[in-house]
Formats: sequence, structure tokens, C-alpha cells
Amino acid sequence: MNLEKIILFLTILSFVACQSETTTSEQAIQQVIQVEQTIQQVVEENKTVKPILEEERIRNRRAIISDEKFETIKQYFPENYTLFFASNNEPNIVFGDFNSDKIEDFAITLIGGDKDPDNDIHLLIFEGNGSTFIEKARNENLSRFYADSYYWISLSIKKNVISIHINGNFNGSEDKIRYEAKYDDYMLIGSEELSHGNSALSDETAGTISTNYLSGVRLEKYERFDEKTNRVVRLPEKKSTVSKALKPFSEMY
Repeated sequence: MNLEKIILFLTILSFVACQSETTTSEQAIQQVIQVEQTIQQVVEENKTVKPILEEERIRNRRAIISDEKFETIKQYFPENYTLFFASNNEPNIVFGDFNSDKIEDFAITLIGGDKDPDNDIHLLIFEGNGSTFIEKARNENLSRFYADSYYWISLSIKKNVISIHINGNFNGSEDKIRYEAKYDDYMLIGSEELSHGNSALSDETAGTISTNYLSGVRLEKYERFDEKTNRVVRLPEKKSTVSKALKPFSEMY
């Protein structure tokens, strides 16, 4: 949650408290003063934290990409966009030979813009041609996850399959995209839906839904708490079929 949202929340809290029928005028004044003091404290703490946070992010970015290389790829960022950092303050950028032409490509998550600079997130894929990089695909639909402070977005790569991780307090997902020559585009080839749940409660389950769109197979694996045996038990695995029609990366979410 950013500074502006915190201040707005405290302001609304103060207003609601003042509207209470049981609140006297003197109490209302004291509550407003307390909220103003809290807001000032948050502002002052934010001034201290921001430089420290920025230093940590620069160190983490340099561990992945040098200043020189960063300046090279920075010229391809859309205007007024900058690096988006994951919850561990590591930059959301991965490198690889996505289209198997033996030239380095990269995928990157950026945040900024003019409309909603604190929440507007774009995930872009750039392909190298030996002398420059060309934007090949873009997804602009991740903002709705980040706007909800319960979720964090990060990237990883394995064997040129790019994974988009969206993790929350109660659930999460991993969507796998890959360059498919048949479409000359980046397509969703698989996904993992994670339900953390609370298997210690008899009416809740925790588990995963794994989908392979290349094979058209979906597997559901869950577990729940059995009150009779006082143990967490695995539920029967469910297997089903799904359409093998691949969805373009740009149309996801």
C-alpha cells in the first residue's frame, strides 16, 4: 500500500469516527488530532525509508544487470515507465533466447505512465536482432492484481519458458508462456493455481490446479482436515480435459 493510500485510509477513519453518535465534539477533535499526528509520522518515516529502499533496489538490480546494460535496455522503456520490483525488491526482468535464434532477448515488468503511475503495470517481451531490441509482445492487464495490496508479481525463467508469478495471502498462480513458432507469438502453455486455504479447518481445502494447454490436461490435487482421524488427508485426484487452443500472452488476465 503506497503513502497516498495510507493517508486516505487514515482520513476516512477519522471522518467515520467523528460521525459516530457516541462521539462527543471534544472526543472528535482529539481523534482528528491523533490522525493528523499519525499522518505526519507516516510521512516522516516514508522520507527516511525511500532512500534506503532505493539503494537496496539498485544493489539488487546491479546483481542481475550491470549499469551499462541497464542503460542500453532502458531506452526501450515506454515513456514515463520504470522498473517494477518484486516483494523481495529484486527487479522483474529475465533474459534468455526466447525464440531460439541464438540472440539474447528479455522480458521485463514496468510501472508508471501518466494515468495511474503507482499501479499501471506493463509486462513486455523484447527480442534481440544482434544490434537492437524490438518489442514483440505486451500485456497491460496486471494492474488489477497490484492495485490489490494482497498480491505481488514476479518473473522467473526456465528453459526459455517465462513464468509470471502472482502471489497473495490466500492464493496464487504461476502462468507459463513460451514463444510458439506456429503463431510467431508468445502463448500461454500452462498454469498452476495455488490455494493456500487452511486445511486445518474441516470446511476448507488447500491444493493446486495444474493445467497443460499443450496436452489439454488438467489435474486437481487437494487436501483437507479430517476431524475423525485428526489428520490432514489428501482428496482423490481429479483429471479433466481442457481446450488445446492457446491464448496469446497479450490477452491474458
